[in-house]
Amino acid sequence: RGCTGDQHRSVVGPAAGAPIAILSATGFDPQGDGNEKNIQAPRVYDGNPATAWQSEGYGSAAFGGLGKKGVGVILDLGQPTSVNQATLTLGAGPLDVTVYAASSASLDGATVIGTATAATGQVQIKAASAMPKAQFVIVWFTKLAPDAGRFRASMSEIALS
Repeated sequence: RGCTGDQHRSVVGPAAGAPIAILSATGFDPQGDGNEKNIQAPRVYDGNPATAWQSEGYGSAAFGGLGKKGVGVILDLGQPTSVNQATLTLGAGPLDVTVYAASSASLDGATVIGTATAATGQVQIKAASAMPKAQFVIVWFTKLAPDAGRFRASMSEIALS
């Protein structure tokens, strides 16, 4: 009697734990004006897949030559927490995204949880090893998808464990 692949996943990295509550969310645009559709950000954890956060529209998948390396959403967990998995429900792709654990609202010193390339729809990002405790999770989009003549990122839900 063989094992399914799912039974071996915890050997590679930490087992997924209980769901982690998100205290608040805001847009994250550290290389721009600091505002990336901030008012929409709480939609990523409202439990309603019909609502979404979308980035601003850009002239190309690489942010229209504005010199930005990325944009995204920053989640405040309220207290230092070890996040080992993020399940993202993304809009149209392909999107390149990296999820970080951070002790402050910055990528400086942040630890990569995982990445996804050319992603669309529901994507699971799992840490390869146990993650340090951090108060913030940053979802950082580094390549945008075409959308009605512009390029943007879109995420309707995120679940952390």
